[in-house]
Amino acid sequence: MRIIVDSLDIMKKTSDIDTFLSRYDTAIKCTLTLLQAKKAGVPIAMSDDFYDSLVNIKSESLATVLHCSFQRELSEINKLKTESGKLNRIDRYQEKLKGMYEDVFELVADDAYNDVMQKLDFLKTKFN
Repeated sequence: MRIIVDSLDIMKKTSDIDTFLSRYDTAIKCTLTLLQAKKAGVPIAMSDDFYDSLVNIKSESLATVLHCSFQRELSEINKLKTESGKLNRIDRYQEKLKGMYEDVFELVADDAYNDVMQKLDFLKTKFN
């Protein structure tokens, strides 16, 4: 339970999409393990719908984390001195997000994903 609580706390505070997803996966694995033990008769104080609650937390938080991640990335892009460096950083971030689209954003945060990608495309026009 401590690992789950710690993971949820990190998920609430992070602006890094990778950290958010990693801690979500950790929380899900621990939850499934505890629910299995509970079904086997181990006395564990966890509601049967706790797994569904975690899925809902991810769904509700993912768009916010994506926008925070974008803002952090934008700050890092603005610290770079050359236009080519800025363009390269934007391209790397876009590729990272595109690689996550089907598994992470498509069903849960499609609007937020499209919004961030449009902003990145617009930002690239400023540096071309």
